[in-house]
Amino acid sequence: MSNWEDPDVIIPLVATGAVIGVAATISCTVCCLRRGCCGPRGLKEGDIQALETFNDIYRFQQIDVGEGFFEKVESSAFCKLRSYTRSARPVHKWSSLMPGFSSGFLVDVAKHVDEALLAFQHRMWDAKGEWISYLPTFLVAQEWREWAMTELQRIEAPHLEHREMLDRRLRWIANAREVARTEIMELRQAEGWDETEELSLLSVLRQQVGRELRLVYDRWETYQLQVSFAANTDMINGFLIQFVRSGVQFLRKVIRQDRIHENEFIKVVETGAIISKPCTFCCGLKNWQAHALDHKIDAWLAEINIFDPQFPGNFRTTFFTDKRLKELEEGTAKVRPLKPLNPFAPWDESRLDYEERNLAKEVMDAYSPADFGLQEHEFKVLVQRSVTLLSALKYCTVSIMVLESLKNFAVLGGAIFLAAKMSTEHVMEILKFVGLAVDSAESDLVAVADLAQSGWSNLRRTDRESHWSNTTPVDNVRAALHIKSDMVRTARDAQETVKVLKAETMSAEKVDEDQIEDKLQHELEFHLHLWELISKHFEKQKKKKSRSTEEAEAEDQALTMII
Repeated sequence: MSNWEDPDVIIPLVATGAVIGVAATISCTVCCLRRGCCGPRGLKEGDIQALETFNDIYRFQQIDVGEGFFEKVESSAFCKLRSYTRSARPVHKWSSLMPGFSSGFLVDVAKHVDEALLAFQHRMWDAKGEWISYLPTFLVAQEWREWAMTELQRIEAPHLEHREMLDRRLRWIANAREVARTEIMELRQAEGWDETEELSLLSVLRQQVGRELRLVYDRWETYQLQVSFAANTDMINGFLIQFVRSGVQFLRKVIRQDRIHENEFIKVVETGAIISKPCTFCCGLKNWQAHALDHKIDAWLAEINIFDPQFPGNFRTTFFTDKRLKELEEGTAKVRPLKPLNPFAPWDESRLDYEERNLAKEVMDAYSPADFGLQEHEFKVLVQRSVTLLSALKYCTVSIMVLESLKNFAVLGGAIFLAAKMSTEHVMEILKFVGLAVDSAESDLVAVADLAQSGWSNLRRTDRESHWSNTTPVDNVRAALHIKSDMVRTARDAQETVKVLKAETMSAEKVDEDQIEDKLQHELEFHLHLWELISKHFEKQKKKKSRSTEEAEAEDQALTMII
């Protein structure tokens, strides 16, 4: 029996081997734990420094990220064999949905920022696994995403404080690129800051996020014009609505020989009691003809309901009925007001279309010019220009609806609508249409009021008493003239605001297109000039090189011949 088979020898050897194995295992485990080869991971020195650097950048730019956002915690692993450092507030739900917002004018910019940073986070996760939730660069990317989706996209108007917020963010990026600073240089040791082209938060912030924010910041004046445009458009609409409502009352009074009851036409519209035309042989024909203009007004008011407090917001779809849209599409409807005629210029009957001419004839058949203290040709002009005034008021209501749509576009566009979404030529054309409609209506208004006042004066000389002209404090003419004075002031206010809008439109075009175009043209000229200089130098060097090669070949041939 050998010593290796002796139990007294084997047992101690086995025991010794087991002890050695256990000791080796413990030693390896302790070594691995201490070195970090296994067990929980901690931040490397570069990442720990990055936490402090990022915290300083946010603090220096006065950007509040919440207390303890970049704090670190010290932990121990397995009986304090190794201590490690981690971020106190890791980002575990980084891939969750972000809240959306619909009325902010920078929604698209915010979404672009969020998508660019989310793509970076996905690349980090794919390259490094779940551990990325603790990395400082990942925390920064998440903070920028949350800012974009909770603050940037909720900006509804370009106020100064919002521009200052953008300025702080742009300065944050500028500071993070300042490689002359020691702390910024050390950021390159942090994971995900600038490892590769794919894993570079610096590149995302510089090339995508910073570029988007810089465009918004540089165009801030144009965004302010956008909001100002919407406010001024709303102001014009207010003037036009008042102008049209007053115009209806003016027409009701200026050619009515019977007594006017206040709000009579509104009651007719609300009850829908539009009078139908009587039989030709009926004794009421004269009365119908006298009120022919009123019937047209009643039918028009019933259609557009301009006296409703919600006009024009709730009447865009009902205003543009299928019939009207079909007439516009077929070109059978008048779509442009006539060029204003001077109130005191000779009257041109060719300005009336077929329906206007018939309407004026009905009114004139019901009255005698003497009832208005006018000659026959004067009364004819009075009635015909009253009819064209009604048409001009209709064009003003069309202007109201178009401007309402333009205002909504300016508010909800979410971009530089004048240059990027809608051409300035189109906006100027709309404003020209509005100005033409107001001028045309004001011209007819002044002409009708002047003729009515002239006839009123003639009747007062003869002491003739009627509801239209009398010696009491109020008659139809004086009520109409009072309304006319208010309408003229309203028309002036509307036209002045139109001029402001035109100036803003041209200014926005200059800010958004001309300046950028000038910069591009200057850059292009510089590029071409630079390349011209470089190419000449390159060609010169190329020719020198070619001559040197030829000389070398000639020397070789001469040497060969000598040999």
